[in-house]
Amino acid sequence: MICRECETTVAGQMPTLPIERGKPGPGLLAHIMVAKFDDHIPLYRLSEMYDRLGIDISRSVMVDCVDLLRAETG
Repeated sequence: MICRECETTVAGQMPTLPIERGKPGPGLLAHIMVAKFDDHIPLYRLSEMYDRLGIDISRSVMVDCVDLLRAETG
């Protein structure tokens, strides 16, 4: 954003990510977890669905996300 009075660029801090040094944001992580555990969609099928949408997320990345989130939530 640019300040209208002084035309200085103003930027807020980046929000913290759920997984440290990870790229997936909270929305994507929530979608993966709900698809896997509530909708009972295996990760290989979820990966195929993302591929059809043009989203490149490997199964190994999704497995890592699931493992980290399960460890965080107990």
